[in-house]
Amino acid sequence: MAKKLTLAELNKRVKKFNEKKRIYICGGEYEVDIDLEFRPSEIDDLILTYSTAIEELKRLTNATDIQIKDTVSLLPTLVLRSFTNLPIPKNYKDIASLIIISKNLYDDGIIEEVYSHFPVDQLKKIEDKIISTGKNIGIATGELSVQYAINENKNSVSVIQDENNAELQ
Repeated sequence: MAKKLTLAELNKRVKKFNEKKRIYICGGEYEVDIDLEFRPSEIDDLILTYSTAIEELKRLTNATDIQIKDTVSLLPTLVLRSFTNLPIPKNYKDIASLIIISKNLYDDGIIEEVYSHFPVDQLKKIEDKIISTGKNIGIATGELSVQYAINENKNSVSVIQDENNAELQ
């Protein structure tokens, strides 16, 4: 016969999400605590944050093709922010500042080093969630690229019109 689920039992069941492992990075210079079991709700938050960042970039009329390309680097940074104690701010002033943090983590090898310590099955959970929601993210990224191309075309047309107007005067 099945037991009744109590709040105490529920708390015991989710205790696994609090398990951490301490790793050392950058030749042992820094310690980092990583989660051993990723909370599904945290994975959802991570995907939502990534989607929101892409949407934020879409709203910028001055987004560059480099910024669009760099949105790919945001995902590993958001994983580190969600499942480690690395000092990656939860609130950032704009998408460009988060992209800079992402590039710094990547360039210094920190992303790769920390990722090598994550349990593979936990990273697979994120991958599966991305695949299930990825179509919408892919559409948003594609829209962002098209918007950039349209804005660049408008800017080019505006410059040509200004040059033509100057010649007529």
